[in-house]
Amino acid sequence: MLDGFRTWLAAAEKPEQIKETLFEGMTRHGRLTGSALTGAIIGRIVAEYGHAAGLAPASGANAVAPHDLRRTCAKRYHVSPMPYDNGAPLPKIQQFLGHANIETTMRYIGYDEDDTEIATDYVRY
Repeated sequence: MLDGFRTWLAAAEKPEQIKETLFEGMTRHGRLTGSALTGAIIGRIVAEYGHAAGLAPASGANAVAPHDLRRTCAKRYHVSPMPYDNGAPLPKIQQFLGHANIETTMRYIGYDEDDTEIATDYVRY
C-alpha cells in the first residue's frame, strides 16, 4: 500500500496520471481488487481488529464499527484521563465532529446534566 501511495504522490504533479481512487480494496487473501476501498471493507477491517483485540465479536450487531472509533475519540477528547486537563470544551468537540447543533454533540458523547452536577462537586470555592 505504501508503494501505491508513493506512486500516487509522485503522479500528483501530473493529474492526468492519477487514478480516481487513492486506496484500493483488498480481498481476504491480500490481493488488490482494483476498485476503491469501500465503507463496507473499512467496517470489516475495524471489526476484525476489534475482535482480535478482544473487544467484541468479529461480526454482527455488537462488532466494533468505524463509528465507534469516532465516538470514542470524541468522548476521550471531552473527558480527559489526565488529572491536570479538564478535557476539551463542547464547542471545540462540536467543531471537531462537524456538528451544526451543540445538542447533537452532547447526545453523541453521552453528555448529561448530571455530568455538570458531578463536575461542580469538585469545584472548591
